[in-house]
Amino acid sequence: MPPRVGLNLLTDEAFLEAVRPLFAEGLVAALEWDIDDSWGFSARTPPAWTERMLDLYAEEGALYGHGVWLSVLTAAWQPRQEAWLKRLAHECRRRPYRHVSEHFGFTAAGPFTRSTMLPLPYCGAAVDIGRDRVERLRAATGGPVGLEVLANTLAPVDAVEQGVFLDAVLAPTDGFLVLDVHNVWTQAVNTGLPPELLLESYPLERVRELHISGGSWARALGAGDSRPVRLDSHDGPLLHPVLSLLRRALGLCPQCELVIVERRGETLQSEDVRAEWRAHYRAVVDLVAEASATPVSPARFSVTAPPPELLDGEALARYQRELVTALVEESESRAILSRLHQGVAGTRLAPYLDTFDPRMVELLAALASRWAAFDPSQELHVP
Repeated sequence: MPPRVGLNLLTDEAFLEAVRPLFAEGLVAALEWDIDDSWGFSARTPPAWTERMLDLYAEEGALYGHGVWLSVLTAAWQPRQEAWLKRLAHECRRRPYRHVSEHFGFTAAGPFTRSTMLPLPYCGAAVDIGRDRVERLRAATGGPVGLEVLANTLAPVDAVEQGVFLDAVLAPTDGFLVLDVHNVWTQAVNTGLPPELLLESYPLERVRELHISGGSWARALGAGDSRPVRLDSHDGPLLHPVLSLLRRALGLCPQCELVIVERRGETLQSEDVRAEWRAHYRAVVDLVAEASATPVSPARFSVTAPPPELLDGEALARYQRELVTALVEESESRAILSRLHQGVAGTRLAPYLDTFDPRMVELLAALASRWAAFDPSQELHVP
């Protein structure tokens, strides 16, 4: 049976206008819900029609939960994360979800409760942190949990080793992988790696869910490099190379049960844009039906070497704080890297820092500054 095709449910009127014909045509076989969307960040109460839709799809066994703000790889556990898990447990008791996923990487560190999604170097301490958080997720939900591939990279190795990193984190709990095809393509474009080879570096037999979206381009002019960087911003059309990569992924992921098409609602203001997005959604429905009929043998994936011991948990927490602080307080890559070299990572992570892409450093600095939230009371010990 081919995977279900569905969408990430949003609550704004432009999104509702865009998707209403797709519901009428019976093309939305599943819903994914950003389960923490109204938990203090947006402070929005979902409208009544949203609650009815969620209940309806939950009754049909076609509702999937997705988290955004837990910050899975934050080394120093924050009180707000404990509160987040309690809210999650309550939500999963109130409404059945087939599975729940969160994002790989971290957004919170030290007194920062939010920034942009950031990578960590693959190391034993980071794997231990990730395993602990996934186990906490599983205890809160009582069901299958997984992690979504991270789009953002600071160095090429963040993309190259992410598959091994994720497999090491997910293995003890048999967690699943959310493979966001646009995220993989974004990594490939920004690092100069072949998208198909990067795709096959992930543990594809763990994939239960695929995401596909559009994005946008940006330039970090201060970095002295005019090459554009790709953003996973969910605000553009589905590009042909991304659709091709989706077709490839469908043949390589034998356990995939769901494909989610994502788009930010505020980018669907005009009827022309809404019509284009609906056409792309229908194209994904057709592609999934066709691709699933002729599966490709999955790539074999195995991890034998243990992760390197770069930093312990306490040093990793300090590095995270120093990284987020530098990104929020500085804008130029040279200043950011100088601060990092002078910090806890300066010696032990120097080879890693030396490979940072200045374009990506400045891009993530801009995003971190935009999203940063600061609360000194949230700083705690490393568990």
